[in-house]
Amino acid sequence: MLQQHISHPQVWAVDISPTAVAYATANAAACGVQQAVHVAQGSWFEPLQHLPRQLSGVLSNPPYIPHDDMSGLQVEVGGHEPWSALDGGPGNGLGSLQVICEGARDMLAPGGFLALETAGNEQAYLVQQLLHQFVTLSHVPAFTDVKVHDDCYGIPRFVSATRSQQ
Repeated sequence: MLQQHISHPQVWAVDISPTAVAYATANAAACGVQQAVHVAQGSWFEPLQHLPRQLSGVLSNPPYIPHDDMSGLQVEVGGHEPWSALDGGPGNGLGSLQVICEGARDMLAPGGFLALETAGNEQAYLVQQLLHQFVTLSHVPAFTDVKVHDDCYGIPRFVSATRSQQ
């Protein structure tokens, strides 16, 4: 779909799981987009360190469920996903989300887009606040147009932002 809007899109898909990387690689080949989709194994932005301030967008559905809530997950959620793909860590579950926000500050090109899924409600607003706290080396806000968006049930779940021009 990107190829309809961008002549030579380049997509980087990163996952720490070798199984997820194998599936993503096979899916890219099956769809005939292996020239445009680069799949890398690693943690968050580690495999992309050669691309500082070059990414046009970062989209992520990271682990965001607070660790203490993991035992109460619905079977259709907890029974089909690896726990490492769900467990957002202690407290409010912001562990992975914070790493992504920090990395996006350094990796997004000016005007680059960030979109994240959260556990919803309070967590979405905590991520919004976190993004407002980041500043650039020039001491200007690193992100602008930081917004929380509702899911199809009216729950504030998604956070988007734009990397500032400086």
